[in-house]
Order: sequence, then C-alpha cells, then structure tokens
Amino acid sequence: MLKRRQGVPPDRKDKILTVGVLLMKKTGTWLRRLTACCLAGAACAVFLCAGCTRKNEKGDDTKIILPEELLPYRRITAMIKEDWTANWIWTQSGETEPDTWVSFRKSFEVSDINEARDAVACIAAESKYWLYINGEMAVREGGLKRGPTPEDGYYDTVEIGQYLREGENTIAALVWFWRDGASYSSTNSGKGGFLFEAELGGEKLISDASWLAARNTAFLQDPGARQPNYRLPEANIYYDARRELTGWEQPGYDDSGWEAAKEMGTGGCAPWNALYERPIPLWKDFGLKDYKNSSEYENDTLTRGQELTMEVPYNAQLTPYLEVESEAGKEIVITTENTAQGSVFATYITKEGRQSFESPGWMNGERITYRIPKGVKIISLKYRESGYNTEFSGSFTCSDAFLNTLWMKSLRTLYITMRDNFMDCPDRERAQWWGDVTNEMAMSMYALDTNSYLLYQKGVATMLAYTDPATKVLQTVVPIRNDYFELPMQQLAGVCGFWTYYMYTGDAEFIKEVYPYAKDYVGLWTLGSDGLVVHRGGSWDWADWGSDFDMPTLENAWYYKALQCVIDMARLTGNEGDIAELEQKAETVYAAYQTFWTEEGYKSASVRLPDDRSNAVAVLAGLADPDKYEGIRGNLTTVMHASPYMERYVLDALCEMGYMEDAQQRIRTRYKEMVEYDYSTLWEFWDHGGTLNHAWSGGPLLTMSQYMAGIEPAEAGYTKFSVKPMLGDLTSLECTVPSVRGYITVNISSEPGKEFSLSLKAPANTEAIVGIPRLGPAGSNLQIKYHDAVIYENGADCVPEQMSETLSFSGSDDQYLYYVLKNRAADAAHAFSAALADAQERSAYTVRLEVGANGAVFWNGERLESGSHEKTVQNGEEFTLEAAAGDGAYFCGWSGAAGTREAVLSVRPQCDMTLRAEFSEKQNVLRTVTFSAEAECDVAILTDGGTEIALAQGTNKVFVKDGETVTFTARDGFLHRFASYQGDVSSLDNQITVTADRDLEIRIETKKLDAENVALGAAVFAENSLENNDWSVSGLTDGSLKKGYTTNVLQPDSDGRISPVSVTLDFGEEKAFSHIALAPRTEVSDANGGSPNYPTEFTVSVSDDGRNFTEVVTIEDSENPMGVTQGYELGPQRAAYVRIDFTGTGTFAADEGVADPYRIQLMEIYLYHVK
Repeated sequence: MLKRRQGVPPDRKDKILTVGVLLMKKTGTWLRRLTACCLAGAACAVFLCAGCTRKNEKGDDTKIILPEELLPYRRITAMIKEDWTANWIWTQSGETEPDTWVSFRKSFEVSDINEARDAVACIAAESKYWLYINGEMAVREGGLKRGPTPEDGYYDTVEIGQYLREGENTIAALVWFWRDGASYSSTNSGKGGFLFEAELGGEKLISDASWLAARNTAFLQDPGARQPNYRLPEANIYYDARRELTGWEQPGYDDSGWEAAKEMGTGGCAPWNALYERPIPLWKDFGLKDYKNSSEYENDTLTRGQELTMEVPYNAQLTPYLEVESEAGKEIVITTENTAQGSVFATYITKEGRQSFESPGWMNGERITYRIPKGVKIISLKYRESGYNTEFSGSFTCSDAFLNTLWMKSLRTLYITMRDNFMDCPDRERAQWWGDVTNEMAMSMYALDTNSYLLYQKGVATMLAYTDPATKVLQTVVPIRNDYFELPMQQLAGVCGFWTYYMYTGDAEFIKEVYPYAKDYVGLWTLGSDGLVVHRGGSWDWADWGSDFDMPTLENAWYYKALQCVIDMARLTGNEGDIAELEQKAETVYAAYQTFWTEEGYKSASVRLPDDRSNAVAVLAGLADPDKYEGIRGNLTTVMHASPYMERYVLDALCEMGYMEDAQQRIRTRYKEMVEYDYSTLWEFWDHGGTLNHAWSGGPLLTMSQYMAGIEPAEAGYTKFSVKPMLGDLTSLECTVPSVRGYITVNISSEPGKEFSLSLKAPANTEAIVGIPRLGPAGSNLQIKYHDAVIYENGADCVPEQMSETLSFSGSDDQYLYYVLKNRAADAAHAFSAALADAQERSAYTVRLEVGANGAVFWNGERLESGSHEKTVQNGEEFTLEAAAGDGAYFCGWSGAAGTREAVLSVRPQCDMTLRAEFSEKQNVLRTVTFSAEAECDVAILTDGGTEIALAQGTNKVFVKDGETVTFTARDGFLHRFASYQGDVSSLDNQITVTADRDLEIRIETKKLDAENVALGAAVFAENSLENNDWSVSGLTDGSLKKGYTTNVLQPDSDGRISPVSVTLDFGEEKAFSHIALAPRTEVSDANGGSPNYPTEFTVSVSDDGRNFTEVVTIEDSENPMGVTQGYELGPQRAAYVRIDFTGTGTFAADEGVADPYRIQLMEIYLYHVK
C-alpha cells in the first residue's frame, strides 16, 4: 500500500539551523523500468555548526529548517495503471470548452471505518483538481501538468482514510480545465474530465454517472485585455462571488438541482489515454500566513479606492487570500510585481456582506498588490505559501556577507522555479528549458533533499519519451504543445548533466536508461574535413543571451565535453564496442580545436576577441591543457560576455584552474546589483531585464559549496568524496552538503599564508580525500596535524602507524597536500590544522629533486634531465629552479615541498625536502594542409580516408595528425582538368603522398575547358521560390556562388520524390549548348557533412517559344556531390528556353530551424557550349 501525504509528516523530527535567508513513450523501457528503489545512503544524522545566525538585507531573521535525517535516494515510480474501472466524468455538455470549472459531489456509506483507514484514492483530472472529503480539504491543487509522453497523462495516489468516517460520507471535487493554445509546460487532451477510484475496505468507490456535477458558475473567463503569457496553459482567475455555490463542498448541501455526471469512458481511454502514476510528491502546504504588513490594514474600511501592496518575506509561490465586508459587485484585483511578465493574476467580485476568498491559481512574488475599491472593509489579508515538497538541506556561510546573501538568493531562486517541473521562471513561462534544468539539478545536489532529484528524473523521463526515433533529437522544452524546440548547445550541456547526476547519486540504472539517447544525440553531429563539428543549428540556434558569440569554439567545446561524458557512459554500461568510434571523434576534435589557440585564449576567425563562454567550456571539457590556463585566465577576468546562464560555467572554469580570487572578484562585479537590490531572488539578465526569478542565475551557489568549501564526489554516489577548500580571500566558512550518503559538514578558518584549520563530519563507510592548502613561500617548514598528531613536517609525510588504517598521505600537487580519510563511524568528527613550523636548526639541508619524464630542470643554470637528483644546500642559501618541457610536452607544475605552476621557482630551504617537476605530453597536434585553386574550380581532392575536398570557394583546409602520412588524389571536374600540384609539394601526378610533420600549402593548377556558359545572365522563373536578401531565383544565373535559389519546405515521400518543382531559363534568343552543370550549396552541410537539398532526380526540357517543351533527358543522381559542381551531358541542343523539373531531393541542411526542412537548393545553373 502506497502511503503519501501532502507536506511534511507531523511526526517528523527537525533540527533548526538559523541562517540569514533571502532566502514516456508508453512502450519505452524508460518509464516501465523506473520502479521504486533505494540505491544509496542510509540516512545519517546531521552535524550542525553553531553561530550561523545573521540578518538578511531586509533586516529580519529567517530560519531554514534542516531535517534531522536525510531521505534515502529513490528512483521515480512511473507505472501505467491499466486496471481502471472508474469513468472519466464531466457535466452533460461543455467538456471541450476551455477555462471552465466544474464541481462534483458524491455521497456514499462506509460500513466499517477500520477497513477504510488505509484507503488510497487514484485520481486524475484534466487539468487540475481540489478535493474535499466531508467538508475538509484533502488535496489542494492536485494533478500534474499533462505530458509524460506527447499523448498521455498522470494520476495521483492520495491517502484518504484519515478523512473518512463511519456511516455517510461526502466527496466533493472542483476541477479546472485549462485554456486552449500553445503551452510550454503541458499538453492538452482537448476535453475536461475527472477520474476517481478508491478501495474502501471491500468496497470500491469510482467516478461514474452516480456522481452529481454542476458548472461552477462563480468562475468566469477573465474578459479583460491583460491575459497570461501565451506560453502558459493556465488562465487568470476571475471569480464572481455573487454567483458562487455557497457550501457546495460540505455534507448536507442541497445538490438536488445538479445533473448526473456524464460518463466519457474508463481510465486509459482516449483522449486522455494512458495514465502514469505521479512520480513526485504532492505540493507542500505551508498554511495561511500573515503578510509582514497585514496588521496595518486589519478592520480598515477604505474611504477611497487604493492599491495596497502587501509584503511577503521572500519571493514565494502563493495563493492570495482576503476576508472583507462589502456590498455586492465591488471588483478586487490581485496582482504581483511579476504580473507584468505575463503571469496569472486574480479578480474577485464581491457579494453582499462578510466574505472570504482564496484564489486557487498560484502566482509568485513578494509584493502582492490588492486593488480594492472604496467602501470595502478589510477584515484581513493573508496568503498561503505552497511549493514543491523538498526540504532545504544544505547551507553555506562565510566571512563575506555579500557571498552569504548571494548563496541564499540562489537557493530561493532555485526553489521558486520548482513545481510540476523545473522551470526557467515561475511567472512568464513555467517551462522546462533543459539548459536551466541542468543547472537547477546541479544546485539541488548542494541545497535540497533527495525529493528534488525526483523532479529531475521526471524531466529526463519526459524528454526521452518525446524523442522521435526517426530524428533522435532530444527536445529542449518538454512537455510542450503547438511548438518544438531543439537548442543544440543546451542539449549538449544536458548530456553532460546526465553524467553529473550519476556522479552525485551513483545511480547506474539511470545511465543505462539515458545512454542510448545520449549516444544517438551526439551521433547527429558530423566532423568536417577540418576535424571540427559541422554546425548544427537545431530549431533555435541559441547558445546564450548576449553578444560576441564565437560559435565554432563554443559548439566544439560543448561537443567534446559531451563526447567525453558519453564515452564514460559507454564504459559504465558495458557498451565497449561504441567506445573506439567515440574516442576517435574526440581525439579528432581535440587536435583540431588547438588550431583556435591564441595567446589570449581560444578564438575562431569569426570574432575579434576570444569569448569567455567558449574558453570556459574548453577548460571544463579538458580541451585546454594547464599550460594554457594563464592565457585563459586573462580572458575570463576581462571579458564579460556571458549571461547569468553561462556565468556558472565561467566561474566553474576559474575554479577548476585554481583561480578562486579571480572567481570571487568576478562574482562581486557581476552580481553586485542583484545582491544589493531589495529582492530575494536573482534576475534573468544582468540589467534587471526579463524575470526577477531565473534559476539559471544561481551558479554562484555551486561556486561556494562545491569549490570554496571544496566538497564534491570523487567516485559516483559519494562512496569517495573530496574536500578541497579554495577560500580565496575568505578567512572562514561553514558548509553542509546533503549527499546521498548523508550530511557532509565542514568548518574552515584560515589566516592566509600562516594558519589553516578544517573540521569535517562525514557519513559512515565513506572515504574523504582532504586537501590541505599549502602555506608560506617555497622551502617553508609546513606542519600539518590531524587532531593533535603531527602528520606532515620537515617536508615529509609522517602519519603515525597507529593511524594508518584510518588516515594516509596520498600525494601533493601545486596547491594541496592530500590525505585519504576512511570514515567508518556515522557522524565522526575529524580535525585538521596546518601552520608554519620553525626551521630545522641545521647547517645544511638535503634537497631531493625529481624531474618527470618529458622535461628537464635547470638548477641555477645546470641542466638536470628526467630522474632523481640530490643536492646539499647550506642554511640560508637560496637556489633557483626552472622547468623546461620537452618537445610535444608542457609543464604541469611543482609539487612536493613546494607548489606552483610557474616554471621558475626560487627556494630557501628551512628543512630537508623533496621537490617534483611534473610534465605531461600534449595530446595529438594537427597539421594544416591548405589546398588552393582558382575560384569556382570544380576539381576535387580525395583523401585516402574517403573525404572529398571541394575547391569551389578557392581554398580548403584539411587537418592531419602530426607526423601522419596521408594520400591525396585529384579528381577532374566538369570544366577543369587537373594539371599539377605546386607549392610545398610539386607533382604532375594526380596522386601524392605526404607526411604532415609541418603545415603545408599546396596549389592546384588546372586547365579549364574552352566553354561558354550561355545561362549567364538569363532570366529565370520558378513556381516555388523563397525570395529574400539571402535567396532568389535570379541567383541561379548571376555568375556568383554567393546567392542562390531555394524552394520553400517540400514534402517528399519515403523515396525522396517530390511533386515537380519547375525552374525555367529564358535566354532571350536561341542558343547552342550541350552540357548542364549544377552548383550545390557549400556554406552549410547536411547531417552527414554533405551538400544539403541537392536534387536527386530532374528532367531537362527545351523550347523555342516558352510554351511547348520537348524533353531532353531525365537524370537520376543519388550520390551526394559533397560541395562539388556536377556536370551532365545533354547532347547538342539549340533553344531559347530551358526548363528543369526537379522531382527528387536529398538530405536537408543541418542548420534548419523547422522539422524535416526538405527543399531544392542550388547556387548556380550552368549551360555550356563547348567550343
């Protein structure tokens, strides 16, 4: 028996931490296999640090309640209920009328209350419902926004036994059927309906014709001009109390005038179709609350119409409440500061006397405005906060009040954007944009309990269910109605998010489900001859708001990062056979990406300066080796292109490179206005534009908890985790992270360069990798203690033997010394401290130098090769080391007794020490082979890998791995014949073999046939032509490949055949010709890197008068031209007109923004008379 409640169970034990708060396709395996289970982490008692009380900027104390124990990790249950006996019901008519409210009633007997105590009802509605049992509210806003698949819906399971009594009982339900039109957060069956089924001991209660139904006439459609944003399925609330059915939900109500409900089919029938069990909890109800200024207006009769702005402590999802005394017909309008964004609002028309009303449609804000007319007496104004049922389970405070405020604003912004799904915003759209979701999921791992993970699982299940097997496209907004979005950059980030989710949860079954979809999606990209991805624009070619995009560098960085994640997924799921191809792609992109490098960062030729977003993702993807970090650092500290969405990744990159103070400075600069503004959530844009609550802006929450506190999983599911704090300019911080294994809490303080202390409480049966930051200059005698035991001193590890089973030294890098801590007991406390000890009082010290492979070190100018070296240094003597990387390698940094990435290191020893110089081989380097020829040359170059290189634009580049040998073969074109290779390679043979040990420039010399293009300048007419600045039918004969011809979107059959599309050329006089040539589109490609929309079948006809045509030839050519002009023989012809009837088309362009955008596209038509 499933047992679930709204809100928090009353017997739940909580501990209060006071801190400052601003605060499925049915047949698919995904939904059928998502059975409930616990995978990781028994709940662990929380360790709470004291002294966390502070004031927020509004001046009031606000409390976060941290649960005493964390919920265990769970998978969503999303099974289809197939054994319905209940009927969908409605009134006798009007089931298709949008924005309607219907009330239902059913009286029934319970003969044995003990048998009914465990009763659970299965309830579904189109679109939302409110349930009363014996006059008591049992469900407030039940039902989920429709759309686990494009066709199906959800049902709730609700415990109802607590509301039943022996004898006669009454169930009442209010159902709201939403409006028509587009929706970015739900689908719509097209019919209102209500479905109810419950087992009451041995009896079954079902919705059927025995229920009574009535249109709730108090709810009307808002007649005003200000309607919600078109993306929302919800409508404004417009309630006329003069028409209300007073007491209709109570037992004993006279329903004799109501009609019998109309049965419309049992559960599972069309148009509602299959119903999946609700995978997330019912909403949390915080109860009715007073506004901060409610007392100012209690028992106040207005002598004039006023707009009263009521204050909520923070931006909340709420339903406004009023109790007034009034004459009938007064209009009260309730809005928020977010109504202007297109959010829903409420209008209430008073009845006579004392009355109360709570608007059922939720809105959000912290400034709720009641526009109340003259003469109305206000008894009280309140609000009910509700929201997604998850607990605030993470915390962060530090020595910087600015950052504390920002962390809390980030948390509040995250929570306000959670309900039926993760949302971009709770007002304008309420849509599940996947770039937003990926960021929200990551933030929830540091701030919320595992109930929040269910919302992400639900979103992923929906996205997979919306995937068309024919296109394999992962849609960016689901569920959705009357629209379609694929934003490739958001989807690649989402693929990376799948792996992030696994690392934080350890849920390997999740990866098994998503892997085929992720693999198919990255398979939609192809690599061009330059080794980089062929641009994929999707339906909206969007990478971020803002300007100065460098799409080639950003797209390739995201693609490479996604490839790495898919490779990890393949390895985890045992799909070893997929790995070789994926790794080959990744190696090619890596090598090709390095051609973008400049000393200021990665940059393509399309922009003037390197873009911060591209360089950030390049770091996170592993495309940037550490020797490039300093150049990228300069870019990320000076270029501010990223919107708040991509800012998260810029901050992540600075942290990953070790530049925390730069990240903190960037945060303080970019978020200054948001933090100082008197509002509890973060904006969509930097300039206060857009919405006031966009979760994608909360990236600094991760910067603080993940990087400043340094807590993140080192192995999936936190079986091993790292604590590697990066305080930057902070002197202290306290942080609690709600991992799937239990709470992880750190308390850190530091006096920069002198002292450091860290206390840690960790879950049982885990390992922690604790990083202790280096202190003092190179050569200092650093001393580290674990509790009171010295574990590092005199430049060496010295963990006592009796601790070896619990604690061990695991090495160092340029910033930290690392210890592995095995936590066996729950809630065990660990304390580390570090300080500079006094120098060893000796006349000389022994310095051991270990030089890694692929490099050398100069000790005061003396070259020391790879290996171990030992020298004696006198007390007080200083020496200089300089690391020098070998060919094809780079210097990683110094480790051991000193750490830095600077190649030059000055050391004055105070103890014996070991120093290490670390080097690493660079990954594959590409060499560029540039081919050039005269413009519009139709000779092609073929590589031994089968790639065809077109030279129509005059030049083309091929990227070859350094040192690799490759063969190129020239193929004659229609008008040009190969003559020779010139430049870095000279040959009269059409085939050459070269070794790419340097960049090469090769010119192709050709011999052009003596032929006249009689089509040049001819008038052209077409039945189907898209005419704009980029396309025109006249471009077919203008002698240029810059502007060409395209049809509108066509509808080919399964063989690619289309209804004939005719293009006619008028020479103005009779001309002779014998060949026709067609130039394909070359500036973009299809999904396979070929020419898009090239005709596969066409017929050429000729005429003397333009009316009577004679067919010359029908040509079938299914081979893609790959950017090369194709010529066809016609035989000797004389005509004044030529008509080409296209009857087949090839694959469409990869950058199109509509579904199946098949067209005919050509850049030029040539008709040649060979002399």
